[in-house]
Amino acid sequence: MQYVLDHRCLLGSGNLSPDDIEAIVVRARQLRDASRAGASAPLLKGKNLALLADDSEGDGVVRFRRAALALGARVAEVRSGLSEDSAVADLERTARTLGRLYDAVDCEGLPARLVLQVSEYAGVPVFNAIASRAHPTAELTARLGDEESSADLRDFVLQAVLLCTIN
Repeated sequence: MQYVLDHRCLLGSGNLSPDDIEAIVVRARQLRDASRAGASAPLLKGKNLALLADDSEGDGVVRFRRAALALGARVAEVRSGLSEDSAVADLERTARTLGRLYDAVDCEGLPARLVLQVSEYAGVPVFNAIASRAHPTAELTARLGDEESSADLRDFVLQAVLLCTIN
């Protein structure tokens, strides 16, 4: 049975439990081993992910897109138009619309408070710059070993998180 990770633990820093960490690392190793054997599969085929970002070429955006596409997901880049000054009704409406259209949302470059509000209303997993170097999951790359490039290992960790959170 696949471990189901509560995406809300990924919104802040350091909120991963030991079980969460173990599940992500084990899944990332499975993905790495499958890739080495040439047996990668489109495990997120049919899933639609939104990437809320103003900079479509930022490192985290590129990394998220690459990791998700490798799993067969479709990734739409969406400019949110949201800010901390947005009316609550606008924020709610936008988040609910995102939740109807997408299976998960990653917010790159949005204030943490705004990401939490989107998460509250979307009804799907919402991540806070999950592919950034500052995200707590970036540290898990070191637990996979050093046979691959760190970028490849980071992609496996991102993919593991996606697979553990998206149903």
